[in-house]
Amino acid sequence: MKKTIIAILLMYISASVFSQNNIIKWETTAKVKADSNIADASIQLSNYDFKTKMAFDFSNDSNNLYLVFKVADPRTQLKIARAGMSIDFATKIKPKRKAEIIFPLFIEEKQIKEQYNKTGLEKKEPFQIKQKYFLSPPAVQFSGFAFTNGNISVNKSNNKMKYSVQWDTLNEMFIEFRIPLKELFGDNFDLKNVTQKDICIKLIENSLQHQGSSSEEGGAGHGGGMGHGGGGMGHGGDNHGDYNRSGDKNGSEERASMYENQKLKQKFKLNNNVK
Repeated sequence: MKKTIIAILLMYISASVFSQNNIIKWETTAKVKADSNIADASIQLSNYDFKTKMAFDFSNDSNNLYLVFKVADPRTQLKIARAGMSIDFATKIKPKRKAEIIFPLFIEEKQIKEQYNKTGLEKKEPFQIKQKYFLSPPAVQFSGFAFTNGNISVNKSNNKMKYSVQWDTLNEMFIEFRIPLKELFGDNFDLKNVTQKDICIKLIENSLQHQGSSSEEGGAGHGGGMGHGGGGMGHGGDNHGDYNRSGDKNGSEERASMYENQKLKQKFKLNNNVK
């Protein structure tokens, strides 16, 4: 039993995108640039958070920070579509910065009447989510950054902030962000200097029951206080979404999670690409 637990822990550690000193990947392949069309399920992400049911990867190059989140679970896709989520940033390099991205709901309904059972969502639901998104993609709100703040459209093409939402052929949802490092550290940042201190990211998926309301935990428009991390990093995030589609091990827990804020917190250092 002890050997099994040790093996699992080693597997989790070995698959992490972060090294022991929390340094993220150096971006060299343009895999995640928030401007590519996802045609298949070829993009594999290194980390998985069980609370938010998101696989994720972070990386950087000399100019940008790249974030990508993959949501395979249909329930979680629906939750994000109808309740929204937010990502908070905190840097420790002076001048310290606190910034936020608010990803709003894009399926606006005053009341949610769906009842979830052990078989999960109807097969047509992922298609409806995609269809409604592409008919009226929401503008993501940026605040607290050095230069670019306000609403940014998914269709807006520029060299500054950018985000995209795509679905692959397996109906897995990808949410990607490209954030210029100068937005976090100012125009004259030195990469060697800013890689010395941690960046903290706090993500929250808003609960369905808080849609459109304000509370301590946050409503559809804001993630609110984000507490501690939701499950940490794991391995092989790309396969966990299939578990929810095929098995639904605990239906009551799955339904309950739709009506709770789910939180993810990560701390990391940028990569200076120095060998």
